[in-house]
Amino acid sequence: EKELLNLWKKSYEYKNSGNGRCVRNVYEKVQRLQSNRIIEQNLTSDEDFVKILKEDIPKAEDIFR
Repeated sequence: EKELLNLWKKSYEYKNSGNGRCVRNVYEKVQRLQSNRIIEQNLTSDEDFVKILKEDIPKAEDIFR
């Protein structure tokens, strides 16, 4: 939660961060990062599929550039 709040605070530094498409892009990037982590670590529990870790949160420059 803290990482997402920091990401949104940092988003104000970028011009293209003020709309719903931006929120969708962040959500989709989080899903991709989480999926990659699950595959790479060969995780299989239901908890693993719903848990979002700090490493699943993208960097602001990777989203808002």
